[in-house]
Amino acid sequence: MLIKKNKFALSPPTHQATRLFCLFLVFPLLARSQNQGTNSFIGAGVNSGNRIPAGITNSGIVAGAMNTNGGGYSFIGGGVGNSIGSGGGGYLYSVIGGGLGNKCPTGFSFVGGGVSNVVEGIGYYSGTIGDGAQNYVWTGFYGAATISGGRLNSATNGYATVGGGYLNRAGGMGDFVGGGQLNSANSILGVVVGGYQNTNKGY
Repeated sequence: MLIKKNKFALSPPTHQATRLFCLFLVFPLLARSQNQGTNSFIGAGVNSGNRIPAGITNSGIVAGAMNTNGGGYSFIGGGVGNSIGSGGGGYLYSVIGGGLGNKCPTGFSFVGGGVSNVVEGIGYYSGTIGDGAQNYVWTGFYGAATISGGRLNSATNGYATVGGGYLNRAGGMGDFVGGGQLNSANSILGVVVGGYQNTNKGY
């Protein structure tokens, strides 16, 4: 069983959001957008600091500032400081809708919006974060983990799901935490519907 902890659990999202917003006001005056990709596009904002590196194909950034799309066949809708890819290129087929500082370093990932959300996995198996702040998905070899929203939630195994809430964790394969606060499922196909400080450790 592959398990990772939420590596953002001690840093409030407001600090990063404030820094990114301040950079959003100043940075566009200094940095031009750079589209070095093939069959790729950057939409609004010549001086917005958006970037598509060389070697990336069929990708796009529609708007926003300081976004980096480093994955082939990938898309960033807007926002500030969002990034796809970790420098290795490749066909990642990932999407970030918008928000602040969201990241999809690996393939087949989706972040709808929010602040400082991260979806990653091994190879081309990742998952989904709908919205919220500092939520973290890591899917190991199995993929398909999901966090719908909330803050500081983590889904850290294949097919694990967190519906929302605060500091909830689904750590086993197929585990489900619906919402609430400080709830944890760390088994196989374990369920915690909601509430406060509930734990399902399975066997």
